[in-house]
Amino acid sequence: MPTITSVINVHAEGSMARGAIESMIDAVDFAGAYGVDAQILIVADHVTRDTTEAIRPYQDRVQIESINVRDLGLARNFSAEIAVSEYIAFFDGDDLIGNTWLYKAFIVAQKSPRNIVHPNFFVSFGDEARQHIGEVVSMPTAPKERLIFNNLFPSTHLSRRSTCLAVPYRKSDLLSGFGYEDWTWNRDTVRAGYTHVIAPDTIFFWRRKQANSLSSEALSRKCLPMPSPRFFDASLRES
Repeated sequence: MPTITSVINVHAEGSMARGAIESMIDAVDFAGAYGVDAQILIVADHVTRDTTEAIRPYQDRVQIESINVRDLGLARNFSAEIAVSEYIAFFDGDDLIGNTWLYKAFIVAQKSPRNIVHPNFFVSFGDEARQHIGEVVSMPTAPKERLIFNNLFPSTHLSRRSTCLAVPYRKSDLLSGFGYEDWTWNRDTVRAGYTHVIAPDTIFFWRRKQANSLSSEALSRKCLPMPSPRFFDASLRES
């Protein structure tokens, strides 16, 4: 049984999925060299033909599951339900990850069952207007109140599988004006008492697309993250 299941969610990435898979294979191999057993699970939700062709050559190295829920949050929930490892990590199918990520995130996650671990730095690329280098800041330096206005933590993270089962992702409803499943999940987990932290000296490369992405569609529809009741409850504030 692996210690970590590293999930790569794909839908319409096409050939770009190859880079994501190759970078995660390097991260799995690095973790394995330090005695941490990790496996890759590709969850292909309502996947396009070119994406199917891109991931097929890796079927001997990774587990591939095809589903048709047509929602990224529900696809992440499916991943958590079928994983058999203690820890689970999520990664989007057109991003890239540094090879130390899984191992260093696992070390930090072990320090507390309430930790949700993100990479320390990110480089956004793809859309020239939004190319930059940024730093992810751990709580409580990043106060939870800021999550009302900004998504402070990227979708790329590692946590205990039990965390994702206890706080499942919510289905987006863009037509009703609610989306941003990862932002919503970050708020929901903070509300439930989990702490978002970083794995020092790790990095991921975040592909930003001008169109044909969930975030761009949510932005164009002027969507909001789904409401998180009792978000400001004093009993849930960080000590």
